[in-house]
Formats: sequence, structure tokens, C-alpha cells
Amino acid sequence: MNNRVNDKKRKILICSLGSIGTYYLNLIKKKWPETRLSVLRSGKGGERDEEMLVENVFKIKEEAISWNPDMCIIASPASFHLSQSIFFANKNIPLLIEKPIGIPFQSQKTWESLVMFSEKIPISIAYIFRSHPAAKFLKSQLKKNKIGKIIEAEIYCGSWLPSWRPNQDYKKSVSANRNLGGGVLLELSHEIDLALWLFGELSIINAHIKNSGLLDIDVEDQAYLLLSDLNGAVIDLRLNFCTIRNRRMIRTKGTQGEIFWDMNEGILTIDNFDGEKEIINFKYSKDDLFEIQLESFFNSLDSSENELCKVKDALSVLKIIEQSFKINDHNKK
Repeated sequence: MNNRVNDKKRKILICSLGSIGTYYLNLIKKKWPETRLSVLRSGKGGERDEEMLVENVFKIKEEAISWNPDMCIIASPASFHLSQSIFFANKNIPLLIEKPIGIPFQSQKTWESLVMFSEKIPISIAYIFRSHPAAKFLKSQLKKNKIGKIIEAEIYCGSWLPSWRPNQDYKKSVSANRNLGGGVLLELSHEIDLALWLFGELSIINAHIKNSGLLDIDVEDQAYLLLSDLNGAVIDLRLNFCTIRNRRMIRTKGTQGEIFWDMNEGILTIDNFDGEKEIINFKYSKDDLFEIQLESFFNSLDSSENELCKVKDALSVLKIIEQSFKINDHNKK
């Protein structure tokens, strides 16, 4: 890999200045102020103040390539991820792709091409909770059989979509637009990635996906998945963005105890059935987690080590989502 990426003045191209692209831009300017930044925009969103913070605002991919970026952050709507990833990977540009990696039922052959590219250049998918120290600790405790054999796990994320982006009409957001990769399964696929990362290969027992009618949108805002790991442990995964009180948690029960991670409060509690209890505070801000993730990706540019989500892992998440839709459709018949 070219040594230029070690330079503090690395050149990063950000695809899109939507909410997440703008977030990456501002964070990088704050934490790595010497970084050279440019953006690739469709031009449909109107001018943004953040354009003053970058060297170039490109409208077409070919122009962006002529700038010779050291890496690219793909922060566009999910429906554009596959085509943009293939284009830049074909130019040997390392990629950090915002989650999800894409949308269901895209070309399997094209995904396989991206997998092949990922074996030659660094490509990671930004499932941010893998970078959370509490998640790493939880994974290590499960690996050490801290609570014995896993019997069941409960994963829940409930939030209120209108509060996600206060300055934007949520009905016009990517989250509410199926063609751009909206809907609760894709938008909250962090939890599916965590389930696979923590418990390994999973199979779907059942899926129930619905629109509550509370938000006046045409995508699903509730998803209930019942999964099973290779040892028969049942994982109950519930996602929605139609709950006013924000709550996010993972509860894992084993033959010798339970581990409960309150993801919003940053508190992880281990209860053993013999009465022993351990409470650990993992309070990390959004900026902290994104900084850890970016540092990990920067390190992967010069090393084969990469602790972030890989292309194959992200495609496993997408496969779970595809299967969930199929089972849900079958159940309706």
C-alpha cells in the first residue's frame, strides 16, 4: 500500500453530504485537521455550508478519481453503495462503506466482485458498534464462557424516527424512502450485525415485519426476527423506529448467568446465578466511537489486520434481511 496514507495530510473523498457524510466531514476536520477532504455530490441537495470546508466538490466519479484520493468514505444512500463501491474499488481505492452495505436483492454476481476486490484492498463496512469497547468486552466474555453455554439472547432497539434528524422532514428522509434503502431493517441493521458478530452463523426461524401506521410512511417501521445459532440458542431480535422513548439493549442468558448491556446508558452488568454481580461503565460518545472506527480503518490501510466489518460479514447481514422479507411475505399468504 502506498506510504502516502501515513501522511497526516491524507486525501479522503466523501461520497454525499447527507447527514452521515456531513458528520464524517466535521469529525475528520475536528480530529484530523490536516486531512485533505473533497466530496462527491449528486447536486440534488442544493449547496451546503460544509462545501467551504473541502478542497473540491465533484459532480461525477471520474473527476473525483483524478484527485487521487487515498481512501473513500461512501456515505450516500444505501441504494448507491454497490455501484459506487465497485467503481472506486476498481480504481484500487480503499473504502469505508456506511452501513448497510447495500439494499436487498441486488446482483449477486456484482456482490461477488466486491468480495474479490476486498481481498486485494482494504474495504470495511461501518457497523459502528463493533468499535464499542463494551461490545468487544461482551464478545470476549462470551468467548470465555463467562456465563456458560448460551441459551438465549434478546436484542432490542426502539427509537422515534422524527427525532433522528430534527432539521429535516423525516417523511422525506432516506430512512422513509424504500428506493434509497430506508425501512427499519436496513436502518437499524447494526443489531443484526451484532447478533452475527457475537453469536456466529444464524438461521431464521420466523420474521414479522410491519408498518405500525404511527409515522405515515410507506416503509416498515417494526421488525421482529426469531433466529437460532448453530448450538440451538434462540436470539429474539426486535427493531422499530416508532417508539418515543429511545431504548437499546442486549441481554444474553447462559447456563451460569446473564449479561445485560444497556447500550444507551453505557452500562454492562454481569449476573452469575451464584449471586456474584459485576457492573462496568462503558460511557462513550458518538464521536468517540466514530473516532475509534476511523482510526481502525486508517490502520488497516497499512496492515492486514482489520477488526471492522468485512464485506462478507455485511453481506451476511443483508442475507438475513432478504430472508426476513421472504418469510414475512410467505406468512402473509
